[in-house]
Amino acid sequence: MRAQLKTHSEFLMVFVLFVAFRLMMVLLFTPASFLTRGYTDFMYYYDMAALSAQGFFPHVHFWFEYPPVFPYLAIAVYQATHAANEGMAYFSRMLALVLLPFDMSIVINLYRIARRLYDPAVAVRLAWVYAMLLLPIFFWQYSFDTMVAALTLQAFYWLLTQHRVASAVMLAVAIATKFSPAFLIGTAWRFAPGWRSAAIYTGIVIGGVVLIFAPFAMSSPAYTLASFQSLISVSAWDTVWALLDGNINYGDVGGLPRHFDLALAGVPLHNPSSLPMWGTLIPFAAIFFFILTRRWERANPRHFMIFTGITLMLFHLWSKGWSPQWITLLLPFILLFYPNWRGVLLAIVFSFGALLDWPLAFAMASPPLYILGVFVRTGLFILIGLDLYLEWLNSQRMKRKN
Repeated sequence: MRAQLKTHSEFLMVFVLFVAFRLMMVLLFTPASFLTRGYTDFMYYYDMAALSAQGFFPHVHFWFEYPPVFPYLAIAVYQATHAANEGMAYFSRMLALVLLPFDMSIVINLYRIARRLYDPAVAVRLAWVYAMLLLPIFFWQYSFDTMVAALTLQAFYWLLTQHRVASAVMLAVAIATKFSPAFLIGTAWRFAPGWRSAAIYTGIVIGGVVLIFAPFAMSSPAYTLASFQSLISVSAWDTVWALLDGNINYGDVGGLPRHFDLALAGVPLHNPSSLPMWGTLIPFAAIFFFILTRRWERANPRHFMIFTGITLMLFHLWSKGWSPQWITLLLPFILLFYPNWRGVLLAIVFSFGALLDWPLAFAMASPPLYILGVFVRTGLFILIGLDLYLEWLNSQRMKRKN
């Protein structure tokens, strides 16, 4: 035990400061500001959870755009604070405390993954860098994407260390929290020992997601189906696809009263997509298939990381939406792709770039700033994807020379 503490003492110093910092943040800080007009997504979660006091629950009595894991966690927090006759402010503090272990998990897994990929000194450095980034702190008290990032990184770590069943179970929970972590299935397939292992992994993920959704689908199939329909039909937002559709807006499916109407689940609030789903899916699937069929070394952790990075960039380029809090998942991976000055600079550029379209363009009602933010972010996704692919290409050339 003493030897382990000594081995990880540098990281433990970072971790203790990290936790203490966030505990004090819960007491002294709120992310609401004049730029956000005092709004946080916690307010939306509070209003949703408050419906439970009237006997109304998501996926059962109304459709909801998020899978069930987080909404019911928020309801549990609301019920605890409501029983104590506390309001929104107390709910926000308690929800932040509930999400704190997930934030702690992010820095732990960032450190553990970096030790696998690089060396202990680099791992500690990445923990320090992540601890110093502001946006993960802000969005920890703004949205539930801290939870999504933590579950995804845990699934990624177990996949990297060949704990495939545990990884698949964790990924199922992550997807039942938000659908975006599904990109990791590509890595599970490409670096599987064989087709059988890949199929088992996928089966566990699908089975886990189905198992989580099953109680809602059985008790209220109409509202469960409408919840999926709301995601498919939502207008594109904050991406180049949104600009093509003439949408300068943020992800929005309407207020909670709208969610009780099944017919409105399939009605977008803004301009519908000008391209059919297959219009973007086919070309991006073709690019992914090309990447998938390259010569990746299953035993090479760096190849594992590069492939995951390219897949993540492709996912964000294909996705018809982007929300600023999604950077919570992106930043740890950026640091893992580039554990040096390049990673730090990219994290800073992504962070400032994330502020352009929201909240700056939002507060200033500036479409040009919004458009600039979209193009900066899209350009970074393309550049990182290409850079990672070129790194793989160079590794193959070096291998042939040797």
